[in-house]
Amino acid sequence: MVKFYLSQSAVFSFSAIFKRLLFAASALLLITPAIAQQKKDYTLLWRISGKGLKKPSYLFGTMHVKDKRVFGFSDSVMLAIQKSEAFALEIHPDTMISKMFSTLADRDNRRGLRDMLSPEEYARLARRFKQKNGYAMGNNIDPIQLESIMRPEKKSPDDKKTFIDAFLYGVAHGMNKSIYGLENTAQHFDGYFGANSDIKERIRSLVDDNDAEAIDSEEEMIKIYSTGNLNKLAAYLNLGELNDDKLIARNQVMLNSIVSHIHHQTLFSAVGAAHLPGPHGLIELLRNAGYTVEPVKADFTGVANRFNTDYTKLNWKPYVDNQDGYSFELPFTPEKTNIFLGLPSVIYTDIANEVFFGAYAILKGSDTKPADESAVIRSMFNSFKKNQANHIISNKPVSVNGIKGSEILMRTNGDYLRFRILFSNNYLYLLYAGTQLENLYTPYADRFFNSFKTFKITPKANPAWKTFKNDTGAFIVHLPVEPTVMVRNVPSPIVTQSEPFNIKVYMAMDSVNLMGYLVRYNDYPKGTYLADKTKLFDALGNEFKGKGTMLGKPHKIMIEGYEGREVDFKLLDKYYCRIRLMARGNRIYLLMKQNLEEGKALPPGDDFFESFKLIPYKKPQAVTYAIEGTDFTVTMFEKLRFIRDSIPDYRTFLKKSLTTYSTNTGSGGVYGIEHTNISKYYRAANADSIYSELLSRFVPYTDSLLKVDTVVVDQIKGREFISQNKSTGDKRRQRLFIDNDDFFYMATHVADEELFNETSNEFFNSLKKVKDTKHLDLSSSKAAMITADLTSTDSLTYSEAKGALSYYKFEKDELPYVYKALRINYPADSAYDGPGDKLLNVLNAVHDDKTIGELTALYKRPDINDNLKPSILKTITHVDRKKGYQVYLDLLTSETDFKGRYNYDTFVPLTDSLEFVVANYSRIIPLLKNESYRPGLLYVFQSMIDEGKYDEFIRNHFGDLTAFANADLDKYLRKNDSTASDMYLPVYYYMLLMKKVTGQPITAAFTAKLVKRNNIDEQLLTAVTTRIKNKLAVSDVVLNKLLDSVAQRYDLMATLDKTKMLARVPAKYKTQAAFAKLCVYQNAVTNNDDETPGQLKLLGTVADKGKLFYVFSYKYYYNEDDTPELAISGPYTPGSPKLDFSSYHAYEQQAEKGVNWQQQAKKMIGELKKQNEEEQKAAVKK
Repeated sequence: MVKFYLSQSAVFSFSAIFKRLLFAASALLLITPAIAQQKKDYTLLWRISGKGLKKPSYLFGTMHVKDKRVFGFSDSVMLAIQKSEAFALEIHPDTMISKMFSTLADRDNRRGLRDMLSPEEYARLARRFKQKNGYAMGNNIDPIQLESIMRPEKKSPDDKKTFIDAFLYGVAHGMNKSIYGLENTAQHFDGYFGANSDIKERIRSLVDDNDAEAIDSEEEMIKIYSTGNLNKLAAYLNLGELNDDKLIARNQVMLNSIVSHIHHQTLFSAVGAAHLPGPHGLIELLRNAGYTVEPVKADFTGVANRFNTDYTKLNWKPYVDNQDGYSFELPFTPEKTNIFLGLPSVIYTDIANEVFFGAYAILKGSDTKPADESAVIRSMFNSFKKNQANHIISNKPVSVNGIKGSEILMRTNGDYLRFRILFSNNYLYLLYAGTQLENLYTPYADRFFNSFKTFKITPKANPAWKTFKNDTGAFIVHLPVEPTVMVRNVPSPIVTQSEPFNIKVYMAMDSVNLMGYLVRYNDYPKGTYLADKTKLFDALGNEFKGKGTMLGKPHKIMIEGYEGREVDFKLLDKYYCRIRLMARGNRIYLLMKQNLEEGKALPPGDDFFESFKLIPYKKPQAVTYAIEGTDFTVTMFEKLRFIRDSIPDYRTFLKKSLTTYSTNTGSGGVYGIEHTNISKYYRAANADSIYSELLSRFVPYTDSLLKVDTVVVDQIKGREFISQNKSTGDKRRQRLFIDNDDFFYMATHVADEELFNETSNEFFNSLKKVKDTKHLDLSSSKAAMITADLTSTDSLTYSEAKGALSYYKFEKDELPYVYKALRINYPADSAYDGPGDKLLNVLNAVHDDKTIGELTALYKRPDINDNLKPSILKTITHVDRKKGYQVYLDLLTSETDFKGRYNYDTFVPLTDSLEFVVANYSRIIPLLKNESYRPGLLYVFQSMIDEGKYDEFIRNHFGDLTAFANADLDKYLRKNDSTASDMYLPVYYYMLLMKKVTGQPITAAFTAKLVKRNNIDEQLLTAVTTRIKNKLAVSDVVLNKLLDSVAQRYDLMATLDKTKMLARVPAKYKTQAAFAKLCVYQNAVTNNDDETPGQLKLLGTVADKGKLFYVFSYKYYYNEDDTPELAISGPYTPGSPKLDFSSYHAYEQQAEKGVNWQQQAKKMIGELKKQNEEEQKAAVKK
């Protein structure tokens, strides 16, 4: 479990934040099964050589614990790090910390524990939290915080101060080795903490005290790892864990990263030991790739003990902030972030020594408006003191390099923090260090604190502002002084995107008038683009959430033809700001003006916003790129990015593709070309027909097709088409080219001004064939080749031929090839969707007068695979309903020992022709003896019930239909073999029959067995509703158990309503609001494939023509953009107790950003009424 903590309740909670951040950063270096050492058979370190490597690289297996027993490294481990030019962990620590900073800075309160837990679970967890930690959990704690604090730990006095991986990183960092990460940081982080992770389930697991079990498990793994024997580790993990799909996928990513480095420089890779062994482990993968991988001889002479992470012996680097007038020294470069209250802080995190240092500065006055030194320091101290979570241990005056102030030692919820509050030149400076108390007064920490210096910044009056021009960013703006530049790399939230957002920030301060100005711009990382600018604008509020108060709503602005938003904002609820955000194609600009005096409004008088102008893009450097795997070239830009299809889809005539992206550095526009090959099995009249077929695929329903032109480039004829997004108005230019079997798709994501400019035209007209390619005959028949290749022993040829059956359109004159191919037994027919099944699908589309005869003969063949028989039967009735049904029934009843595993298709013809079932009942009902037939056959008779025309027929044959009911129920309840689950559907269908045909002797005992089991997940609801329909007794205990489950409540209430027993439902579930909420829940589940809505909340009501409509919001957990759904239920007569179960009377749509929920709900009433009317008409017809 990863430890991570951020105290949201404490005003100043650096220690809590960064202590957990250090833990989490190091913990996420290894998200691997936690698995260090007797000297015999030590095989944790492996040498990688061969395949042209001039020097060996190394692979080492680690474990994420601090236990001293796992730190007994062999001499070779440290010597290998020393000899290597670079060091790699699973993820790059600096990038991990940057990702955490951005996450903390952008944190929100959308994931509340109360939404994840029931009230009882929440209360239990809160009690357990206080017992474990000695202070209350609080209402605003984030799940990430909680998981970190509640992590089971077995502490020992001789524990190391950090983990193996973090320690080795510190050793390598101290040797100035290049540091790499083998995996995508954002994907790692989001996979563990993100919306699609299992964090909700992990939080629920914290409710119960299972610390002892977790600690015992970790102890067992420490003992195994301590032997250093990888074989013992592999045996402990077992093949099931080593063959985990996620582990295998991650191993492949790490392999690719390792290989990409070791041919350029020697590399020491430290990864979780579970990644090394097994058939899919890194050792075997490297060997399969042609490398020699062998264990390094292990000696234990104490050499490893000479290596440490004492950074006081290094040459420290000065960090100078010329804008705020201060400097200090650190061993490595710190990072600038606004993690603390939105203020620009400088932070250095040392995961190897589990300590952090930092500083920030706030301008509190000017030469003309000087601040009071003692008042500033006193105000800061009081801010600490007034927070009940903070305990001031000491506060004493301090003087460093001539600067006076206060030094404070503080404890916050068990964490320690050392502060220095200093004042100089009208600036408040805050220096801090944190983690364990023993780390705060070491030579390491003292060197940082005592290196701090300040210097005077001379403010300059600027009656004439400067015009700042940025050719790369393509803008000009007026500023009071030359701006300072800060570049931030923010990890991309796009899981598959490893490159971060590169954000350039230009800041200027008017020190006389105490005004701040900021211009920020960024392009999207190469290979990505801004797909929907409205979502960008909608996110403006989220970017500054938690950093102050938005004053009003963002309003639309236009800047030189480009759309944007403007809003006023009160930063930290103290400083008035104005913000403008605009999108120019794939480039985003943000401008901010801030009054640096607390509580003072923005004064008029400068033209900062008005002076901002766009200038023409800087022309980028073009390069000629030879498209991989082809004889073609195209003009792109530098730093290409490639996306390869990792899994081939043989069911399409276009093969695996390679997409190449590059970014126009002058504009941020994205240019891409995708290449694939047309299958040799594909048939088309000509290339023009392919263009016609594919055009619609490239123009989604959200866009309008404006124009299609034929274009010729380098004698290759293609199509150019222009589309426009219906909601945003953004246009796209795209081209398709086909030359023999080469297929190219070219597209850009650019601003309108770039759509047809010189750069764009150069790209689209640059496709060039460097030599002739093999001719592809598109129009000839491929039937003989496809059917022949189905028998190929080459797996690729076979897979492509089988896939061709999904897209190749057979003609009648090609049917002999299909018949011949069906006579062959294919090994894959033992599985669903094998070649035989595909060939039968062909006959559904095209057939002749010989088809039924061929299928009949095929069915009767003694060597036919039984799994094909259901598809044969279904196809026979599809080919010829009149003749086929009789043949179908003759074949179906001709045998009793049917061993097919996929019987659904067997009875589809009967479901499609219920009259045929009635007419041939005497021949069909004996089939019920076959146990594997029962689910499908009983479903046929359930279809007769649903139809409503066969009630008398069902009643007359109830005894036949339930002849095996008791035996099937007993088998289902025993659950003593793997086939017990096969009885789930028969048991369910029997009870549906009992609901239709009431008063039968079998019903009471049958349903009583299920009620006695009292398992809400095992058909308890169906059993109870069946008993109610049959007027059999149901206890209040069982009834209330089902009613307390929102997933079961509606169906039970509907049954009670029909039987005039709604009085048994507690009053709290019968209020209009409660019933409306239930209807919305049911509607959401029904409309979204049983996806459960979360955070379902009543917003209020709206009225229409004297009727009430209840309005709710909720979210689906799969919804990545976190946009809530808005739903209404109604109409309801005010004060009426009547509940209408004829339909759900609910309607949903996505909540519109920036629209009042009442306004949107009123617009939805018309759609709900229309839906209600349609449902009533359908009910009448039924």
